[in-house]
Amino acid sequence: MNYVLAVVFAFSGIGGLIYGVETGVFIGLGLLPWQLIRIGVSSQYYRLLAAICALAGVIFFVINSMWYWLLAFVFICLYNLWGYIRFYNDKSS
Repeated sequence: MNYVLAVVFAFSGIGGLIYGVETGVFIGLGLLPWQLIRIGVSSQYYRLLAAICALAGVIFFVINSMWYWLLAFVFICLYNLWGYIRFYNDKSS
């Protein structure tokens, strides 16, 4: 199920970027990194994909001047970072 959700979030995020739909970008690019944590991808691969998702979302919301969406998206990215630190530190211990 985690793989299916990761694909759905990826399509939602990319579709949101292409068609300019803020909810697609927010949900897709905000939740995709969390699904990657649950799948258990390698640490380096996760960091790269999470950085790409965060950067794409931030640029999208800044270009479209959606400041409240940007604030919420940054909060979600920080939550993903917390999940990454928690998951990979527990895994290494």
